[in-house]
Amino acid sequence: MHDFRKLVAPNRKQDPREREIVGELACHLEEMYMEFRRGGASEETAFALVSTAGKDLGPTIRRLRWEGEVGLRTWLRAVVLPGLVLALFYGVCNSALGVYWEYPTLWREAGLVLASVALGFCASSFSRELGGRKTHRLWASAIVISFQTIAECVMIFLVTPVELSRSAHYFSGVFSACLWILLWDVVVPLVALIIGSLISVSAFPPVVRAATVKGTAA
Repeated sequence: MHDFRKLVAPNRKQDPREREIVGELACHLEEMYMEFRRGGASEETAFALVSTAGKDLGPTIRRLRWEGEVGLRTWLRAVVLPGLVLALFYGVCNSALGVYWEYPTLWREAGLVLASVALGFCASSFSRELGGRKTHRLWASAIVISFQTIAECVMIFLVTPVELSRSAHYFSGVFSACLWILLWDVVVPLVALIIGSLISVSAFPPVVRAATVKGTAA
């Protein structure tokens, strides 16, 4: 009799959280094997087909285990890590657009919005691979703009008081400029990042139980 548990997790040390998941997936592989046999496939052919499906379940086991975890460790892995990694790419994209268009233009802002949607999608998908649920994935996308937000806030809250201290006449102009900066450099990209994350969540829903991957394995 074939050991279908080894097909799911060959030579893998399993912790208690994984045993139930591996058992459920092994039962599903056994059901697949019996269906192939009833369909007329030889023992070797049926086992080969099931073995191929079993090799694809390793990442699924890892995500299922991670999705069951809670606490700071989960947020560091599924939120902070993907968010900061994609934040570096966001900085590169923002700098590249600034070099190509020295002054803010509609094309530059449109390019930044499109890049933000793409990076939000990537951050959310990366978070999913690390076991992130919907909330984690949205936060991971929002963190992509963290460096930019910090830089803009430092500039506004340090430079603005200096400008205002010179003359009250500049208050309205400086205040308007600050609002404009926050709108186009923080709020608009943040909304675009969230949209990209929602697209990813819709296209690639979280893996919550082994039953949800039966169709994939089949």
